[in-house]
Amino acid sequence: MARAWDHDPTTAARLLDAGAWGLVFPHVSTPEQAEKLAQAVRYPPRGNRSVGTGRCVTLAPDYRQRFDDAVLCIPQIEDMEGINNAEAIARVEGIDIGFLGPGDLAMSMGVAAGHPDHEAALQAFRAGCVKAGKPSGIPVKDSAEVKRRVAEGFQFIDFSNDMRFLEATAQAAYREATAG
Repeated sequence: MARAWDHDPTTAARLLDAGAWGLVFPHVSTPEQAEKLAQAVRYPPRGNRSVGTGRCVTLAPDYRQRFDDAVLCIPQIEDMEGINNAEAIARVEGIDIGFLGPGDLAMSMGVAAGHPDHEAALQAFRAGCVKAGKPSGIPVKDSAEVKRRVAEGFQFIDFSNDMRFLEATAQAAYREATAG
């Protein structure tokens, strides 16, 4: 999995040619944006991704067919326009999982994360994904929040990332090395 930094099909192609089997695209607010992204990650006739010659073609002789069946296209919704369009975005052919950006969403709403209006938006997003028959995802900060969000019905949980794991490991090593 990789997080694209924009919606440019060339960015998607480069990340996928490097070996990613799924992409998260930030700041998706409309089904039209989602449709373009879904097209960018799949080969014709299902999409318009160009046939690259990167590392990807060395992974399997039938890479292109296997990839088209397995690749994940994940729009990240980070504003109220996206929340209001969650069901329509999730219904786009080729969108596999709806994913939230709760921090950016809170900032765009002008409220703190956890504010009742923010929580209502998170649940509206989840409900839109359910109506579209797609899993909903959310990043979480700790195991207690994992349990809470799974109980609410979120199915794709981003529990930390490589930088947080590296930081936690470095902090633990430092504490151990400097302990009495």
